[in-house]
Amino acid sequence: ILQRNVPVGGTSAGMAILGEFYFAARNGTLSSANALANPFHYQVTVDSETFLGIPAMTSIITDTHFDNPDRRGRLAVMLARIRNDYGSWAKAIACDEFTAVCLDSSGWARVYGDDPGGNDKAWFVQSNCELPLRDPENCTAGSPLNWNRGGTALRVAMLAGTPNGNNRFYLGDWRSVQGSATWYRWSVVQGQFLQAN
Repeated sequence: ILQRNVPVGGTSAGMAILGEFYFAARNGTLSSANALANPFHYQVTVDSETFLGIPAMTSIITDTHFDNPDRRGRLAVMLARIRNDYGSWAKAIACDEFTAVCLDSSGWARVYGDDPGGNDKAWFVQSNCELPLRDPENCTAGSPLNWNRGGTALRVAMLAGTPNGNNRFYLGDWRSVQGSATWYRWSVVQGQFLQAN
């Protein structure tokens, strides 16, 4: 990756190890309900053991099978835990089932897909850097996650996949888009995941 200029990729667990952080699944799979009710639930296992060390994927966690809406709440919890455990404002790239995100050397992420059912979207998630206070209001063991910040705790860009990868998201600033994107705000209020436009 660093010297040979070869492409690398993966699906499911193969995609998970591309980021600096990943859901380790040491204690089995994780539902949003369990994670949101207690961000320190024994199944919330986030790690940063280096597999590949891709510079462009520093401070990023990935998630797959994102056409399942249940994945969203647990991803918010993982971002909160990364902030708590590692002190990092990590960002996330998540993909629906029939989606590929291809990152080029200039930092643009192209979103590919052509699923007629619409399960070909990519999600780019980050804490809202425009807020003066960004940390979760409560991320403690045994209590529901509270990361609201006025309903704007997390900023999310959703890009639909196309056969030609016409929709692109720039990882250089995590806001520039070529093509089209739908923007969402995510928040968590006392363990309840919320999404708004």
